[in-house]
Amino acid sequence: MRLLILPAALLLVTTFAEDTRVFIGELYEHNLGDNFSVATGKDGKPLPSWLMVRNQILQGIPSEHDVGMHTVMIKPNGRKPIYLNLNVEEENNSVCGPGVPTFWMETYHEPEATLENMITSALAMSEMEVDPKVKTVRVYNYNFSLVNRELEEISQEAVNGNYMVMWKITCDDFDEAVNIMDGILEREDIDYDYIKLAKGFFKTGVAPKPTTIEPQETTVEYLRTTTELIRTTRKISDNKPILLNRLPSYVCTRGEMCELRVPAETFKDAEDGDTFKLRLSVLALDNAEVWMINEANKGLLGIPMRTGEFSYRLEARDSAGQLASAPFQVNVKPALPTNHRVQLEMDMPTPEQMATNPAKRNLLMRALARSLRAPVNSFTIQEIGSKNNKTMVAFSNNSIPYRICDEDALESMSAKMIMKQKMRTKTEFVKAMGNQFYVRRATLVRQGNCNEAVEISTTAPTIQSMQEADSQLLLICILLFLLLVIAVAIIVYCACIKKGGKKKSSSTEYVAKGLPVVFPDEVEEADPTHAGTPMLAREERPPLKVSQHENPLYKPPPPIASNSPRLGHASSSSNQKLQSPFIPP
Repeated sequence: MRLLILPAALLLVTTFAEDTRVFIGELYEHNLGDNFSVATGKDGKPLPSWLMVRNQILQGIPSEHDVGMHTVMIKPNGRKPIYLNLNVEEENNSVCGPGVPTFWMETYHEPEATLENMITSALAMSEMEVDPKVKTVRVYNYNFSLVNRELEEISQEAVNGNYMVMWKITCDDFDEAVNIMDGILEREDIDYDYIKLAKGFFKTGVAPKPTTIEPQETTVEYLRTTTELIRTTRKISDNKPILLNRLPSYVCTRGEMCELRVPAETFKDAEDGDTFKLRLSVLALDNAEVWMINEANKGLLGIPMRTGEFSYRLEARDSAGQLASAPFQVNVKPALPTNHRVQLEMDMPTPEQMATNPAKRNLLMRALARSLRAPVNSFTIQEIGSKNNKTMVAFSNNSIPYRICDEDALESMSAKMIMKQKMRTKTEFVKAMGNQFYVRRATLVRQGNCNEAVEISTTAPTIQSMQEADSQLLLICILLFLLLVIAVAIIVYCACIKKGGKKKSSSTEYVAKGLPVVFPDEVEEADPTHAGTPMLAREERPPLKVSQHENPLYKPPPPIASNSPRLGHASSSSNQKLQSPFIPP
């Protein structure tokens, strides 16, 4: 390309032309970018039949009937058109070198041989490249696949199909080819109807002769009187990215932030570098929807809102727009139950943006984590909808247990959002959420075992009711035990008092009797001793006056002998007291 330096007074508008060689059956791709309006054939005619625009990418697979030069005109917004000159050629060079046979793996497909079907199959099979240094995937119609090569050896019987995809797996090594085929047969991520192994060389001269189409010239126009014609040619020498390693399957939870880590060794580009030096994007397959984005070239991050198994393709493009891709699957499982939910009523963003824009959901989750001072993976988005032209988002805190109602945790979270006195959303929470998620109202809704209005089923008691019943039973047992202990203590105390009283009475009852006490009225008149008070008698005497009701059991003691000492007489044993005789009770 020639660089022109023009006077400042002149306005230069330049268009570029690009000559590119494309082999029959080869997948061609050109990234159009965001700043284009339309892509057509020469002079505004329709695109060649082997080309189409899909996802802002010009894609195509030429057949043997498309040999020759084709011109594509791309019209960027506000700029002069760019012309691409694509030369479709027959492939006749041996992939493994002159005289060295090539082993090809071939898959046959029964669906209709539409351009879209063939491009989809080519993209899927390009990820199966055993030798990443050589991109050899080719898509042929079934008849052309039988005549464009000299096949020396076929490992299986010939099969039929509307189109076939082939790619090189090795050079002149039958054992290695068989081992590679066995490994491919065990894989379940390849969509084909038949597969076989082929060996041989490309033929020459089997395709129709090319038609000659003059390439489009590019012009440099001056807005004044000067006009100059310049022919510029730029050939692509940049190598395509290659797939080094397959991606694993991922498991995510509905409504929660999910990170799909992509190894740096997944792709490699000779000029640009490893995976994260390339431009990554995700393409949904089948009925999947794209809910993850590439953030800061660290991996795929997003919040899925549908459950099930979904298939995707990770595409990596280099600076020249060339592509390599890798398929992967994501299994989205349901979220755990919850006994609460927080409903946010927001002015912005719109419900459509929240539902379809993965970046908006990621930002919302980070805003919740920042406002409630909790990790991002603590929250689950339950629902996204609209009400009265407001965006309604319901979320729950999955760090709060759902099997029991933790009122303290719910009150702590609610206190960060809602003012109890006035039942208004806290200003601090609104500011923390930011202007892009302007919250009008936050409401905490209790449900499940935290909802007092919910009746507990007797046929299936909850864990909380069972725990409460066990606590009540334990309390009753403790009270009964205490009552029993108190009763036993009272009985023992009463028994001790009663036993103590009996011992005291018996001790006074069985005290040894001493000398009898004689009262004044019992003393004989002849006795010279006079006493006005009771005195002790030396010998026991019967009472002078016997009651009419004489005790028949009482027997007076026998009279004392005459030699007994008398009162007032000295005696050698006067200081000794005689033991009184035993008187039966």
